[in-house]
Amino acid sequence: MPDLRSPNGTRLDIALKCRPCVVLTRDKEGCRRWAQRIRHLGGDPIALPCLEVRTETSPEVASRLTAALQRAGWLALTSARGVDAVADLLGSASLPSTVRVAAVGPATAARCGERFGRVDLVSELGTGRDLAKRLWQATKEVSESPVPREIVYATADRGRRELEQLLEARGLVVQRLNVYRTIPAPRAESRESLAAALNRQSRPGGRPAEQPVDAVTLASPSAYEGLCNQVELPPDLPLVTIGSTTSAAVRSAGGTVAAEARKPTLEALYAAVLFAARLQPFCMTILNPPR
Repeated sequence: MPDLRSPNGTRLDIALKCRPCVVLTRDKEGCRRWAQRIRHLGGDPIALPCLEVRTETSPEVASRLTAALQRAGWLALTSARGVDAVADLLGSASLPSTVRVAAVGPATAARCGERFGRVDLVSELGTGRDLAKRLWQATKEVSESPVPREIVYATADRGRRELEQLLEARGLVVQRLNVYRTIPAPRAESRESLAAALNRQSRPGGRPAEQPVDAVTLASPSAYEGLCNQVELPPDLPLVTIGSTTSAAVRSAGGTVAAEARKPTLEALYAAVLFAARLQPFCMTILNPPR
């Protein structure tokens, strides 16, 4: 049984009687990958792609990346997409041996290992704030020069600026490079109901189309924007977010967040789904209820 915890950190020891229905709103490839893992965790995923991811491929961006890495002491990455984008832009060239690699969490670190063969620093908390803190500590430990070496931050065009702002506030030089773009689904002339949109999607596991969903997951503000552009959301629909940035975007647009993952991982997001669904009696039995 997976180690699932509620947003407050309480372990959820549960036995599923049915498969909670979870709507995924990433890009097509992201939905496919997460669907496999959601099924492993015991859920019934429905893919409703709400954004598109486009990797930068221009020679200009590749040249800027190569030049920046020659000056850099660190490469900071906050997503597996960013890792893939950097590796693809480098092409046959290798990451300079003088550049250390910093990853925001286990998933990004794993992709660094696959694409670069190494990772030198990992933020186990999975946040930009924690990665900035660890990078600052690392530069203090290894720097023999009063002038810090440059940190290349490879991210998405809509990526948060928290990491670079925190590092720059401590006097470090950060070169931000947008190596991929996230594009929300365009606004439809006539938005359809969520039920109609979901009925057009395949539903692994044979769950009846009329069965209501237990939660809609949101892994970025772009996903929420794309979702709202496509469908009319029922007012009582449980929206579950992967972190505070997405939650803030939902609330600023007038939406309500039913639950937020305690850390930015799929397992934590799925645990938040179970929490938001209030562990419905028809769906699951609590084996060891929290006291």
